[in-house]
Order: sequence, then C-alpha cells, then structure tokens
Amino acid sequence: MLLARLLRRVRRDDACAGSATVEFAVALPAVIAVAILCVSLIAAALTRVSLQETARQGARLAMVGMTATEVSAALGERSGTLQIATDYPHVTVTATSRARLLGLQLPGITLTETATGYLEEAIGVPQ
Repeated sequence: MLLARLLRRVRRDDACAGSATVEFAVALPAVIAVAILCVSLIAAALTRVSLQETARQGARLAMVGMTATEVSAALGERSGTLQIATDYPHVTVTATSRARLLGLQLPGITLTETATGYLEEAIGVPQ
C-alpha cells in the first residue's frame, strides 16, 4: 500500500516536472520589461530634477543682469536647451532636454522646467 502511494506521487511529480521552467520562461520577459520601465522612470525623474536646478540657476544669473549668452556659458552643457525671456520686471528661464536612459535618448519624451524671477534692477522701482 505504502509503495503504491509513493509510486503514484512520483508519477504525478513527473507530469509537472517542466512546468516551473515554462513558467519562468514566460514570466522572465515581463519582469525584465517592468525593470526597464522602472529604470527609465527613475532616469526621467533625475533629468527633471537636473532641469529644475538648471532653470533656477539660470534665473538667478539672469536676475542679476547676465545676458542669455553669459547664462548659457556659465551653466555649460548640463542643461540641454535654455531659453531666456525678459518681460520687465520679470525674467523667465526655460530648460528643455530629452529624457535619457544609459546615455541614449528616449524617443518622444521631452522634459521642460521653467523658473521665473524678479530682475534685480527693478527692485524698488515703482510699477
């Protein structure tokens, strides 16, 4: 009796022997796709934080009277594209860049951050 039960159990286990491998082969691409998506979102978030800092720094520099060329030179290549607009008494700096993943640009994802400040020369001047 005991031997018959053991043999039946062994036969059932043999029928399911490759199922774990098949389940792993089906689930692995989904896990990899989710991991790549998470890394891409983190890369986009880091780019956005960098753009925020670049726009803020650009606005600070423009508020004290630096020209657009001087601001771009001071900030270097870290910013992507900078646009500086002066609408007296305010200055607005917009930093734009493409999202990157492992050094490659992600298609269709453009990140933009804007910072606005009050021109230093306009402080104390009646409107």
